[in-house]
Amino acid sequence: MYKFGLKVKDENVIKVLEFVAANNGVSRAEISAGCGVSPKTVNKVLRLFLDKSLFVMSLKKEKTAAGQRPYRFRLNPNYNYVVCYFHDNLFRARLFNTDGRLKYNEFIRKYKIGLTFDDLKDFLVQTKEGCQKFHPAFCLGYAAVLPEKSLFGYDLSDPASKGELTEKLEGMFADAVKPRRFFCDSGINFVSGLYPDAPAVLFFNLDYCEYSSALFKNGERDDKTLAELKIPPREPEFLPNSDPIADEIAFVYMNAKERFGRFELHIDSRDYLNISGLAATVRARLDAEKTSLTQPMECSDPRSPSTVDRGVEAVIMRSFLDDIAERIREPEDL
Repeated sequence: MYKFGLKVKDENVIKVLEFVAANNGVSRAEISAGCGVSPKTVNKVLRLFLDKSLFVMSLKKEKTAAGQRPYRFRLNPNYNYVVCYFHDNLFRARLFNTDGRLKYNEFIRKYKIGLTFDDLKDFLVQTKEGCQKFHPAFCLGYAAVLPEKSLFGYDLSDPASKGELTEKLEGMFADAVKPRRFFCDSGINFVSGLYPDAPAVLFFNLDYCEYSSALFKNGERDDKTLAELKIPPREPEFLPNSDPIADEIAFVYMNAKERFGRFELHIDSRDYLNISGLAATVRARLDAEKTSLTQPMECSDPRSPSTVDRGVEAVIMRSFLDDIAERIREPEDL
């Protein structure tokens, strides 16, 4: 059955939707080649999503060999998502649009010891009021990013305790901001979905309240191997003015390189303002050990989406696209 009065198969509509969402800013020709559908079908689907304001289009800066400037299609940048970070002494909210621009970045009750659920209620009200100034169109969803160990006295290493806290947080978000979609998990668990095909990725997460790390092998988290990699290869000879975090990253890198050969190293930070300085210290430590990087080190910029932020976006976008796909398959319109 065809929907929307267009003779376009449902699966082709979904293919184009997912391709544009994954490759923001693509031409008709790129969509046709990437989805394996005809240009005529692509035009019909694009017209559908442009009419629904899900996509927007703009002229490409570069001209083709024929001297033309093709249109580029992308998700409506007025769509956005909110990431809330919770620790026992700090709450933080960050709002991004689908172009990856940071539009709202607010610290709430910074460094107050022993934040409570009442503080959280105030935080959610402030977050809603703050974000409403920046997203007049459509908020795709909210996510609560939890620490690895504990929050509000809940032991987050215990599934039952974590589930109880998640349920309570979900109710508070529903009352305060009424999100269309809500997700709750640790930052590292949000990140895990970004590396489904990578043989090995070392991930370090730095912020004011928590330092955590993870090893992902073929998309799966491997804490046992990471613990082995954290053992220094020998008694370290610290460099002058070295950073203990940079030293640990270098130790883990050297051990991982010996075990895996080629792998990726990602350093994530929302607050480590001198992230370039940290990266330079890691490189200096590796140079002192005569160890070279197998691939460029990837470091997040605090002013742009961090790796955790991108992991949240991937989860929210997947849910958003699944919802649209489900509605496409139903008799009702979008």
